[in-house]
Amino acid sequence: MRRSIHFGTQTIDNALKAVGLTNDQAIEALGINGRTWYRWKRAGAIPVERITDVVLLLRLPEPADLPAGVPRIGWMIQRDMADRFERIEEALGLEPQDAPRSE
Repeated sequence: MRRSIHFGTQTIDNALKAVGLTNDQAIEALGINGRTWYRWKRAGAIPVERITDVVLLLRLPEPADLPAGVPRIGWMIQRDMADRFERIEEALGLEPQDAPRSE
């Protein structure tokens, strides 16, 4: 299995700027050591086991070539949004809506 996904150093730097984060903020948000972060940036590659965290944090495009066994990020976002909507409905005292039915 691939050990990392290559984005390129410039892409990672541009993504940090686009989301308004500093390196220190990214390090803190990811809960990693600063040396680890700078090693990843210098290589322009993110380890597969942390790819989801980094892609979501930096709003990078989901790599098309994720190895088997790595969860698809788009699916994770959809599940997260469904959970959020359910909590909002509960907070407002609304009944969860059924999926639309096709005739």
